[in-house]
Amino acid sequence: MRKLLSLIVAAGMASALAAGTAQAGTFDPENSILKFGLAALPPIVLVGDPAGVAVLSDDGFGGHTVTDASYIWSTIGFGPGTSFFTGVPLISNLTFTLANKTGSFTSNFSTPNPVGAGTLAGFGGLEAVTGQAVLSILGILTIPIPVSVIGVGGTIMTLAFTQSITITGAPFVTGKASITGVTTNIITIPGRANATTPIVSGAPITLDPTTGETVMTLTTSGGFVSTGTAMALPAVLNTVTFEGTLNLNSASTSGTVTLVSPLRVDASGLGQGVLPGITTKTFVFVPEPAILVLLVSGAAGLAVLGTRRRRK
Repeated sequence: MRKLLSLIVAAGMASALAAGTAQAGTFDPENSILKFGLAALPPIVLVGDPAGVAVLSDDGFGGHTVTDASYIWSTIGFGPGTSFFTGVPLISNLTFTLANKTGSFTSNFSTPNPVGAGTLAGFGGLEAVTGQAVLSILGILTIPIPVSVIGVGGTIMTLAFTQSITITGAPFVTGKASITGVTTNIITIPGRANATTPIVSGAPITLDPTTGETVMTLTTSGGFVSTGTAMALPAVLNTVTFEGTLNLNSASTSGTVTLVSPLRVDASGLGQGVLPGITTKTFVFVPEPAILVLLVSGAAGLAVLGTRRRRK
């Protein structure tokens, strides 16, 4: 009987190991998010559809492949409901109608950066979206912003009051993604009542903090970094840089990956300057349920064997 149990345990553990190397992890859509941000406007965050499908697998060369189906993330006319102090002059709100299309992402992805210098490299690939973003000007006028260049790259133009707005997008990648040519700075002074959300200036000005105040500007991943205390600061920021993360297990059984797609919106004709934007996609994968069952059954078998040995 003991030999039989030993064989069962060994078979269970071997099956678990084989399943772990041969099968991909299970997509966890409810913890996977898509986030869109433009300048200092509050970001729009979407949680994945519970029925969403994405597949993680090994690429056969020590890397990974992720493919996902359309409509994992979608919304119609969603906005955070901002106020006049959104951080961008005249812009009082941003709403988003969006649905993702199918996408494919692989290791060792590389492409020229259409919104900045150098290349976009790392784990990445192409995934288009459908829909449009709508800027609300002073709560009275609305300007539709096409988003078809997000996740794939390219440039598209739209007219607003006879003035053109140029939108340039880029593919998704985990590596650093810089946006150059930004002319609208994002500045905040923590502690000021009028700086609970970042303040943005269109034309170059100087911001004079009082003694002891810290001036901070947007630099990476939507965060802020201190750039000086108690001094005048020109309100011009030419480059912002974003970066994704890659934390996938080598056996492709679980892990997370966050990809970024930089966006540049040139609204100079409307007096808004050149605004940086970013779309972030986070995929979460968990181990296959079958693998967990096999591992638990194997552990239970080992516990039984140990108990029997102690009784003898």
